[in-house]
Amino acid sequence: MDELVTLLSQARRDREITLKQISEKTKIQLRYLQALESGDFSVFAGEVYLKGALCNYAEIVGLDTGEVLALYHRLRDKAAAVDTGETDTAAADPVAVKPKATPKPKKVAAERPQGSSLKAGMVVLVLLMISVAIWFSFNRPWQERDPLADPGPAENGQSGDTGDESAADPDNGQPRVPAVDVFNSTSGETTYNVSGAAEILIRLNFSEPCWVQLKVDGEELFYPRTFPRGDEFETTADREIWMRLGNPRGVGISVNDIEIEGGREHLRPHNFVFNRIAY
Repeated sequence: MDELVTLLSQARRDREITLKQISEKTKIQLRYLQALESGDFSVFAGEVYLKGALCNYAEIVGLDTGEVLALYHRLRDKAAAVDTGETDTAAADPVAVKPKATPKPKKVAAERPQGSSLKAGMVVLVLLMISVAIWFSFNRPWQERDPLADPGPAENGQSGDTGDESAADPDNGQPRVPAVDVFNSTSGETTYNVSGAAEILIRLNFSEPCWVQLKVDGEELFYPRTFPRGDEFETTADREIWMRLGNPRGVGISVNDIEIEGGREHLRPHNFVFNRIAY
């Protein structure tokens, strides 16, 4: 890992940044940062924590986090091949960390976990059965209706209640308008309430490179994944979307076609949580 260690420490010295300053900005303990620069990765509890530290370190010293992770994977695989006696010509090639060329915009479709559809179907079936049972318990169509309890349909054959509770506001009968409102905000996380919609549709547009950690309805899609400038990404959720952006100022966020204001003002990695409010 000498090549990776040299790259990190040289970038820090070029920017005249101390390990203590990096620790204060990233909240990573000083001993872990010293271990990164010395190549001693055994102090980390797992590879996930090591990769997270590499991404935060690289961002502070001005390196591309995606390229740093790619270099780490290349050197790790090369070392594993040497330990097992195998050779890998591709792993032996030198890796240069440099800014990425601007790719053509493309849309990336997220693969929803297969278990989500089955769980959602079971929930809908249970709710449907409960709704039918409640309807029968109150209406009792097999019994004689009390003429004083319900006037019945209007003369024109239409009931006074349309029964469409999902499309109308119970207070004034007007169609609900999709809305996204800030529920809570701290220096590290902002929570939004999403209302007036049957699902959460989120779209990300990357004007700068950014790594993303994403969970949909409690199930992790990827961690971390780096998107280059010009990429687009979208996914949907029934209840909740949780994501962490490594470079929020380089990402445009919209939820149910509503632009999220204030997302670009964060200069450090930030969490965004979107909860759908059901009526």
